[in-house]
Amino acid sequence: MKKSDRNKKRSVFRSILFYVGLGIGVWLHGTVYADEIVDLGPQVSDLTLYKSAFGKDSKGKPVVYAPIVGNPSKLVIADLQTRKVQKVIPIPGAKGVWTITVATDGKVWIGAYSNGHVYRYDPITEVLTDMGFSPSGSNVLYGLTPGKEGTVYGGSYGSAKVFAYHTTGKSLDLGSVFPDVYARDLALDTSNNVLYAGIGAVRANVVRYDLISGVKTPILPMEYQTDSFAYDLDFVGNKLFVKLEPSFRELILDPVSGKPDIVTDGVTKKQQEYFPIGSRGVSPLAPDGRSIYFSYKYQLYRYDINTKIYEPVPGASLASNVISWGWEEFHNEPNFPGKTLVGMVGNYDGRAFRYNPTTGVHEEFSLPFPPQPLDLYHVIASPDEKVYSSAYINGSLGIYDTKTGKHNQFPGLGQVEGWIWDRNKLYVGTYPEGKILEYDPSKSWRVKQNPSMLFSLKDQEQIRPLSIVAYDEKLFIGTRSEYGTWGGALSIYDLVKKGKPKVFRNIVPDQTIATLAVKDKHVWVGTSIEGGDATSPKASKAVLFEFDPKTNKKLAEYNPLVDGIPLRISGLTVGPDGKLWGVSDGILFQFDPKRKKALRQASLVRGGVSTGASLVFHPNGYLYVTTDGSLFKIDPKSWKVWRIPYTTNLYRLVLVGQDLYMKAGPQINIGVNLVRYTPENR
Repeated sequence: MKKSDRNKKRSVFRSILFYVGLGIGVWLHGTVYADEIVDLGPQVSDLTLYKSAFGKDSKGKPVVYAPIVGNPSKLVIADLQTRKVQKVIPIPGAKGVWTITVATDGKVWIGAYSNGHVYRYDPITEVLTDMGFSPSGSNVLYGLTPGKEGTVYGGSYGSAKVFAYHTTGKSLDLGSVFPDVYARDLALDTSNNVLYAGIGAVRANVVRYDLISGVKTPILPMEYQTDSFAYDLDFVGNKLFVKLEPSFRELILDPVSGKPDIVTDGVTKKQQEYFPIGSRGVSPLAPDGRSIYFSYKYQLYRYDINTKIYEPVPGASLASNVISWGWEEFHNEPNFPGKTLVGMVGNYDGRAFRYNPTTGVHEEFSLPFPPQPLDLYHVIASPDEKVYSSAYINGSLGIYDTKTGKHNQFPGLGQVEGWIWDRNKLYVGTYPEGKILEYDPSKSWRVKQNPSMLFSLKDQEQIRPLSIVAYDEKLFIGTRSEYGTWGGALSIYDLVKKGKPKVFRNIVPDQTIATLAVKDKHVWVGTSIEGGDATSPKASKAVLFEFDPKTNKKLAEYNPLVDGIPLRISGLTVGPDGKLWGVSDGILFQFDPKRKKALRQASLVRGGVSTGASLVFHPNGYLYVTTDGSLFKIDPKSWKVWRIPYTTNLYRLVLVGQDLYMKAGPQINIGVNLVRYTPENR
């Protein structure tokens, strides 16, 4: 036992559940001595901010309201003039915030995930109130926008529902505005009582919702519906500004017909129906009544709504793209008379800027937002006995040295979906662009250089590289497809020749390539019936198939279960017996790759979906499995199964020496701590 763990570790008698069976087992109860799982604490602490809002504090000073990601999320209030943090207020139950706005009465409204609650902060009383679960029924909220007399409107994930809150706190479900998944952002024409909703997942659209008549009209021109999302809507100067993703084009639409304006690049004089944009939407209208601002490629731009010309603002470069906008006054500062444009810059550094159109003075500065422990998503063991943990969404990397107990951390890896070590290099697949990265730990960490990007599968509509194996100096990558599409891919990349990967999409029609293993010079592949996010499965059963890397051909498909139809196959690995072992829908299975035959199975989790399934054969001769949040110990000879309980769920099992390491938390993407379990050697 490591000395540093003595104050955390206790040995206890625990009730261990076990059963023996082929097919669905029956739980039996016994008591077995087990060492307690050791909590190693948070692995990644960082600052993550997706959106903020500008307003006034109780004394009328200009402040930024910044809800930072954490466990729980926290509302940070910082003075823009003194650049000091005034308050840090926990947002109970929230993991993060995609949307925040200031209502016309000065109150601050927050829409949170993963609990789907709405919160209201009163700058006068300095009290944060939990308004409860939103009427949308969704646990992820978007697009809060102010209406008349303190009212706010919001959007949501799931069925593209919108909702409203009156200043009294009364809520209203306005229903689904379009048959899609996201109502990603909203904008309001208060003069005409029209709400606009940016729609996405399957395909982009914009819905014009007349709040008086209830009529909902899609207005985005067909040629722009090839994008996945209409995002960051702003109603400015009687025009509707709409950002399209992933093309990052900004349209300026007629609010009734949806016809785009023709805009002119002030530098090249090129005319077209959009301008390129990197920022989260555009600024509110400037005091001159004609200027709005946006950012692109780390540069501030001005758009003139009268001339319809856009051009860069001289001397106004930015460290990153702007994520929030406002106009504020800074008293007793000669360089910043009248109204000054302010904004938050980037998601991870607490950077802000201000620009005064009268004087032309621009400056960037940092606000001391406190870093927070972040949810972990993936875990992997390195050849030098370190445990790497990736942060969910934020993408920072935590490294735990199992020999010394020391931590290290690096930024900018990206949200890991799958990874593998090969020849002392780490190969990483990240979302949302399906990037495959190479990291050499013998060299210094430098964002965008080490790790470096080998290629992206985004152009093949593959955005989640779920599984990676290395064989014969090649990477084999299994992916899930883009939002609103079907058909994952098996891709092959030559680490020696480099070049472009070979992509075999729909090698099993309409299914995701979920898990990979190498046995006898062939790659074995497990699929899942799912398509991309925001789709319903077209397939009715998953398959295990054999792939020959020499011919690049699928040889045959199999059912890995003795009894039943698999829907999701995951955690595929080769056991010491030369057999394939894996998990399908909470069922552990064994498959003979030579005889091409399913041998045996045991139900670990009734109704399981194999979330975070991982299999490790321990030196003590037992098989350890995590699936659907539980840790199991299996005797590969007798097939006796024990469940090893813990105070929360466990995912992403890896082995270092004699120790098992896992991510702990209530869901696979929630939970900040790494834990260690040392099995007995018998």
